[in-house]
Amino acid sequence: MKIKYIEHLDAIRALAVLLVIFFHLDISLFSGGFLGVDVFFVVSGYLITKTIKKEYETTNTISFQNFYRRRIRRLLPSLFLVLILSFGFGFLVLSPSDFMSFIDSMFYSSVALSNFHFLSESGYFDTSSHLKPLLHTWSLGVEEQFYLIWPITLLIIMKFFSGIKRIFLTLLILVLSFSLTLYVSENGLSDSIISIFISDSELSSRTDSIQFYLLPFRIYEFLIGASLAFLPAIKLKQELVKTSLNIIGFFLILFSVFYFDKNTVYLSSLNIIPCLGAGLLIVTPASKFLSVLSKNKLVKLIGKASYTWYLFHWPVIVFYKHITGNDLNVLEQVALLVVSFVISVFVYNKYEQPMRFGKVKYTLRANKTFVLALLVFILIFNSLRMNINYSEGWKWRLDNSVSESLLPKWGMDGYERIGVINKPFKGESIDMFWYGDSHASQYSSAINEIFVKKHNKFVHMTNLRSLALPELINFRVNQETIDKEKKDAVERMRRHPKGVLVFSYWWHMEKYCSKVLNETTGEYEYFERSIASYDKVYEKIDKLLKEVGDRKVIIFGENPVKDPKSIKYSEKLLKPKYLKALMSNEDTFELDPYNQEVNQSIENYFKNRDNVLFINPIDALCDGEDCVEKSNNEIYYSDNDHLSIDGTMKVLKHYEDAIIDFMDN
Repeated sequence: MKIKYIEHLDAIRALAVLLVIFFHLDISLFSGGFLGVDVFFVVSGYLITKTIKKEYETTNTISFQNFYRRRIRRLLPSLFLVLILSFGFGFLVLSPSDFMSFIDSMFYSSVALSNFHFLSESGYFDTSSHLKPLLHTWSLGVEEQFYLIWPITLLIIMKFFSGIKRIFLTLLILVLSFSLTLYVSENGLSDSIISIFISDSELSSRTDSIQFYLLPFRIYEFLIGASLAFLPAIKLKQELVKTSLNIIGFFLILFSVFYFDKNTVYLSSLNIIPCLGAGLLIVTPASKFLSVLSKNKLVKLIGKASYTWYLFHWPVIVFYKHITGNDLNVLEQVALLVVSFVISVFVYNKYEQPMRFGKVKYTLRANKTFVLALLVFILIFNSLRMNINYSEGWKWRLDNSVSESLLPKWGMDGYERIGVINKPFKGESIDMFWYGDSHASQYSSAINEIFVKKHNKFVHMTNLRSLALPELINFRVNQETIDKEKKDAVERMRRHPKGVLVFSYWWHMEKYCSKVLNETTGEYEYFERSIASYDKVYEKIDKLLKEVGDRKVIIFGENPVKDPKSIKYSEKLLKPKYLKALMSNEDTFELDPYNQEVNQSIENYFKNRDNVLFINPIDALCDGEDCVEKSNNEIYYSDNDHLSIDGTMKVLKHYEDAIIDFMDN
């Protein structure tokens, strides 16, 4: 059942897809460009609801077969084309581990579960996610899952309620969804709930990822659009009023895009701002400016082909990065924008439109054939998935001279998160207590070689996955777990008063994930975004030191962190041999000035204390602004922020004498 064509929706869709693409091209101005997806959700909720509502009012029923037939023919042909073409490029350019990850995502994308799949692997903004060719299909999973529940829900609302009650119930569901989102943003989720979706303990802090990927926290976005479908057409004659409302709508979207970024607190709840902007643009009549914009041929084409461009742009960008191994410069950004658009327009005109509106009639037989073809592709994808995973990513594509023994391992590999490192412990005096997150436990192997074996020290590791300091709470990890592990650590240290306490953290990441007690209001608040705010963290360290008793303290600063969008050196080694000539072989990267600022703030705060030794890993790994990732046969990083065994050995050897002298004298 077709509805009247709304011309200015093309302009809204064009804006939404451009925002997403500019974000994916790493254009810093569009730090919140990912919010273009939220705009799409609002538009989708509006159109789907308006279509179903008109069908019910015309026929007094809803044909679910026709609805899903239209959705399948709209979404899946282009999606499956992207999957097939991406498989070909993945075969040519991806390392074995990336190829296995890709083929898993390919299968889950084909069955509308890619959002769950990517959630189980990592967060959308994480280091590893920037190089996943099908990451963007998470939004299709959310949309397709919405299509499964909303038509039947809408039928119930339409059948048993009339008039204003329909919009009231829609708004009630909207409010409940948004309230859930707001509550979880404030209070987080328990480890037991998080573990249902994320099994890796190192990812157990991903409440924000669950909110990003899962439908319950997105329903309100669709329903903003859906609620508008129940309103009668708004007629405004005054051009000034229409222009003003259009400007407000655009402002709400663009303000969010330019002001928000991946680190914005309450991001899942604040998404309502661009969604309200999109809703305002949908429901109010187009001003002369918006009408002229909507009639522009290029804008109209971008709007109509927005879904196709959304599907194709990200694999084009990601595979280009895999081939070159470099960050994008301005020329490359423009080229990728143009190339992905040309490909998308070609596919839209020559493939997508004929598949939707070609000569094949919508007979039951044609539908069965179409669905059968999709099922065959899904079975093929799953067979490929099993074969590629069984054969460890089709390693026969690689350069035979590359040995897995040369690849870096994370410094914690083979060691426990909490416990005495590599020594049978029978109550002996513990010499060192390491206290931190994964940036502490990454030193485990090097600690074993240098302090345990060479200097015969008893060393205890406590990886708490948070700052775990007095009057701080972590809003992404279950606080009860943190409190228990912290209490155990404090009691353990009290039993060994001579043990040196070593703090090692990815400081700015842990501060971002924490709230600090406001002693005036008694409320926990987010930290300010400033270097000065780190002093509050150091004050809490002082409070912890009072709990564990006077002792020597070693504080490790942050190690240099690579750009999360760059390919790590170990992955370059595992590229198929015919790609190596095209890739950058640089073994250094530029130091992030913020790493140095954080370390300088730590050093400044504790510099006048005789019982505190500050260790700056940057001095061991960097020469000025250039940091080394590889030297000879040693690769110092296991990923973009964690050091490998070789990397931690380099840091601890650099400071070995200073640390031993500090401990023993």
